[in-house]
Order: sequence, then structure tokens, then C-alpha cells
Amino acid sequence: MKLIVEMPIGCESEKSYIAQVILGDFLGLDFTLIFSVSLTEIRVFDDAGRELIMPDVFFRDATDHWLAKDSLPAFPLQKLRRADLRFPVPSLYSDLPVIYGQWRRDTEPSVSVTSMQVRCGIDVFGSCFFMLSRYEEAVSVERNRYGNFSYSASIFAHDDLVLRPLVNEYLELLWACLSHLWPGLERRNRSYRPVLTHDVDRPLSMQHLGIMGLGKKLAAGLLYYRDLDLTLRRLRGFIQAKRGDHDADSFNTFNFIMDTAERHGLRSAFYFITDHSAGRLDGDYNLQDPWIRRLLRKIHDRGHEIGLHGSYNTHKDQKQINREVEILRTICAEEGFNLGIIGGRQHYLRWEVLDTWDIWDRAGLAYDSSVGFAEHVGFRAGTCCEYTAYSLRQRKPLNLRERPIIVMDTTLAAGEFMALDLDAAKPLVLDLIKTCRFYRGDFVCLFHNSNLETRAQKRFFSEVVAEAV
Repeated sequence: MKLIVEMPIGCESEKSYIAQVILGDFLGLDFTLIFSVSLTEIRVFDDAGRELIMPDVFFRDATDHWLAKDSLPAFPLQKLRRADLRFPVPSLYSDLPVIYGQWRRDTEPSVSVTSMQVRCGIDVFGSCFFMLSRYEEAVSVERNRYGNFSYSASIFAHDDLVLRPLVNEYLELLWACLSHLWPGLERRNRSYRPVLTHDVDRPLSMQHLGIMGLGKKLAAGLLYYRDLDLTLRRLRGFIQAKRGDHDADSFNTFNFIMDTAERHGLRSAFYFITDHSAGRLDGDYNLQDPWIRRLLRKIHDRGHEIGLHGSYNTHKDQKQINREVEILRTICAEEGFNLGIIGGRQHYLRWEVLDTWDIWDRAGLAYDSSVGFAEHVGFRAGTCCEYTAYSLRQRKPLNLRERPIIVMDTTLAAGEFMALDLDAAKPLVLDLIKTCRFYRGDFVCLFHNSNLETRAQKRFFSEVVAEAV
């Protein structure tokens, strides 16, 4: 059956986008969207008189205050208690934080139900657009030392919200409301998917290392990692590198990564830096290097993915990203294979909401996987599902898809971020896997080849992959 969705005028492009993403792409429903001058709420209805009514809060405010602080949510957030609902809503939590909603001052958010009408106090469409579009990042000027939107400035920094895929939670609430009114509706069958990705910042550790650098590496292996095997492998890698052989390099963990993925029936994605827009910040390798070329061929021949790791300054530079895409395509073509569709991720997660998606879209890239907080694992876009990107600058949907990153190894371990040891990190990662599986989303994780030197790091990666499948 086809549902009719009626919305008030204002922000029509944004409303059309989010209706398509939520109802069309995520739920797989057939619907017609219309706009009304006189309407103040959002209605989903049919010809038989059944209707779901929701408030139009975010878009009402954004119409007059586009990208202004007045359109941001107010804190503390109200919460809908699931125990008060008249029908079951699948969830891992006892309550649902309300980003945008409408209710009387003396009441809490609620969902009232009759046989012909459901009235939901949560602005599902506006809240989901706010999170998926990363609207708050266009409003806030707070950035960290890498020029990224600060996790501490996000609404997700409150009450561990970053660990909850709120878009998926709202989706389940919406589906429960629709199913109550139209029990014959069928939703799109989504499947959980583990996605292994690997940013190749430094493919080799010994290629340009001198004696002093080697000494520091060996000392770190013994004193910091307390790993004699790693120390000896670093020494062996250094000696062989001076002979032009890099296969023993301790950063050369590519076979281990692919072996692990293949053992579980998975395909890894390796994102390569193809040019240097910020000097050594973009690593010290060149795709023209014969060893790198052989590596690209090996990855392709084994059936894994090769993608782009946009260099440090590309997040606002259309010309540079175009150049880097062309370099990657050309090198791979010279090695005897064509990449076809290309996706990837920005170096240092340098992603700017008003620029980067537009730049990647114009460059013809298929998907981006940069939307994740470097400072904290979790759901920066409020979802564990891939979705169509929306340009807040052009105010229109793009061809580009966003594949949000959920876990990055550096986020877990780095002292400037979460500073967790592997034992403390594992239960957190397993909980995120459980969450992505529950909501039938994508567990997108990033493990750098250069962070898999030690036996403990390799064991952690292997255990995470085994739990993720």
C-alpha cells in the first residue's frame, strides 16, 4: 500500500530528503509526499482515516533560523520511557532521549494510541535530519587542533549518547507506530554487516629510518611494549630494508589483515594516500614506489578493495581531491586493473560538514567513511547504517553515500583520545558490535596496518573480527 505523508511548508528540500531516507531507503515503504500551507504538524495517513501525527519542531525553527543557534536542541533532553508505550518497540535501552519534540510543560514525551490514530510527541523526521546531516557541525565554530568538529561540542557528548544509534532507535519507534496503524505493512529486510577498513598512513616503518631512529624503535620495543619478538623483527626489518627488501618490515601487516578477513569470509578496504598536501603529515610513501605498486596488485588480486585516503588538506580543496583520485586511478590502470567505483576516508578524519561531502561528490567518489569522532568511538551520525549524504551548503541530496565509522584503533588507544589498553577496549568494542547487530546496521571499523605490530595488537584485531562476523 502507498502511504500519504503531509508536511507543513518550509525546508521542503530537507523534508523530501529525510522522508526518502527514513521511509524509502531505510524502511522500504511506498509513499507520496505533499506539502500544506495550513498544516502545523506532520501527518502520515491513508484514505481510510488512519493517521500518525508527529510535531514539526526542527524544520519549523530551521525555516526562520537556518544554521543558527536558535535551531539547535535545548538541554537537558527529555526522555520517553519505553515502559509507558502501548506497543513493543525493539530496543537495547529503557528510555529514548528526545532531540526535538513537543509536549505540555507538565507532562513527559508520550505516544498516545487509538485504533485509528497514533500521536507521537517526538519529531522523528527533524531529529533524524539533524543527526544524519551533521547540522550542528555547521552551526558550531568549535574545532580541535586538527581542524575537526570537537566531540566535546556535540550533543553526543552528553549522557553517553555517542554510544547510542539514535536514528536507528527513532526508526524502530516510527515503525512500531506505523505497524500499529497498518499491520499489513512490510519493511525492507536489512542485514547486519561487518566492514573492515584500513587507512594506509605508513605502509613501512624502516624505509627511511636512520640509525638514531632505529635505536628509538628498538628501545620502544623492549621498554614500552616489552616485546622481544617485536624488537627483533624491527631489527631484521631494518637490515633487510637497507638491502631493498621490505617484506619483513613490522608495518607490513597486509597479508595478516587479508588472511584474517578471508578466514571469516570478509573483504577488507585499504585506503591509500596518493599525494602530499601537507608534507610529512601525509606519510612518506609514493604510489610510484615499486613495492607499493606490488602491494596494490596483491590487494586487488586477492579480491580486496582499494580506496582513497584523502590527504590532510583535501577536505576543503576540490582541485587537490580531483588530482588524488586521478593519481589512484592512473597507477592502478598502469598495474593492469581498473578501480571502477571508489570510496574512502579523509586523513586524520579531516571532514568539514559544509565542504567535504560536496567535494567528494563532485569528484565522482561513491562513498565517504570519515564521519566518526577521533576522540570517542560510537555514532557521530547517530546511525550504524550507510545513507545518502545531504549538502547543507547546496541544500540538496548528493549522489555520495556516507558509511559512518564506528570504531578506530587510534581512538581507543591514543593518550590524547580515550587512552584505553586492549583489555579495557575490548568490552566496549564488543558492545558496539552488539548494538550494530541488533539494529541490523554496519559495524565499520578502522585498524591501521601500522597499529598491528605486536602479538597483542594482532590478537585483539583477530578477536574483534571473529566477534564481528
